[in-house]
Amino acid sequence: MTLREYAKLMNDTALQGNLSNEEYNRLYKPLLDGIQSMIPPMLFRYRSCNELSLQALWDDKIWLSKGNVMNDDYDALLYFDKAKITAHVLQAINEFSRFTSGKVSWEELPQVVQRFFPREVLCQMRESVAHITAKDMETYLRHFEAFSQNAIKAYSPKISVLTQNTLKFACFSDTITSANMWGHYASSSTGFSIGYNFRGFPCVDSVGEGNSELPTRCELFPIIYQSRRYDATPYAEWLLICSLVNDYFKTFSSQGNILDAAKILPCPDMLAPIKIMIHKSTEWKSEHEWRLMGTFATPALLSEEHTFVKKKASAIYLGRKISPIYARFLLDIAREKRIPVYKTLVNANSRNYHLKPRCVFSPDGAEKVWPLTTN
Repeated sequence: MTLREYAKLMNDTALQGNLSNEEYNRLYKPLLDGIQSMIPPMLFRYRSCNELSLQALWDDKIWLSKGNVMNDDYDALLYFDKAKITAHVLQAINEFSRFTSGKVSWEELPQVVQRFFPREVLCQMRESVAHITAKDMETYLRHFEAFSQNAIKAYSPKISVLTQNTLKFACFSDTITSANMWGHYASSSTGFSIGYNFRGFPCVDSVGEGNSELPTRCELFPIIYQSRRYDATPYAEWLLICSLVNDYFKTFSSQGNILDAAKILPCPDMLAPIKIMIHKSTEWKSEHEWRLMGTFATPALLSEEHTFVKKKASAIYLGRKISPIYARFLLDIAREKRIPVYKTLVNANSRNYHLKPRCVFSPDGAEKVWPLTTN
């Protein structure tokens, strides 16, 4: 599968929240199979030389971080059309008035209303206001209209940063020869890069900062580079509607019912958080980025600032300006774990700007004569 084919399939695939597990897996499988066919022999994670990076390498850990700590202000930031959502909500309120008065049945309601207000929800809402007179109902609807518009204004800033503040992922590149990557992400070539083989990579267990081990789904995705931000309006609309419905039942239900709208209102696309996370500006295209994203099963893991995934490195690459002491640390780790080490050099015999890695250690114990100091 090409990157263009992958981007089209990803954007065309929508997995609604009311799908059965069997249907979900059937629709998702072509996308996952396509991604597997695209994974290169090795992906690279550039690191600075410090205690945390060396410890993670020694412990076979890949740490996942939130989008709000990345170097791109738009990383995992949710974009939506607030005006469109407001118009849909106001339309739904007007249709609710017709529904409660018996002028239309649920089947006659517009699709936009049915999508976010299933029969069960509207019937519960109608029952909760059945005792209200027509005049009071009109007053209530106008109040609820104002309440909804104010709520959208209040919720919108929180929803726009929701994915950026909650999604956790680790970043990789499919190139090890880029001077740009070494300069930006490995402390101007004084750091190192770790190579990982993700082919056939299964969903793994992610371990939080605490002592407990909890199952978490982790998946790998190539980045889609576009000149315009991904439009997540349907997903944001679902989040807003859920909040509005929940607040309605808390505030206005005569029976004191508490409704968890997210369990009744089907999410329009459960891949939406992934799509938000994997879309970046074309300004970053030279990084050839892939991301390992974790989906967390518990509030404890979700609330952690960082969460790790267990994965052993396949190779270590030394920056051409790495200090001899850090080079020795990394060689000691490589010997213990029996993984090869390469030194990145300038290719003096080529007119291109690609760096050239050369092996300085192989797992059979042979150490090369290439110098470990600056070249």
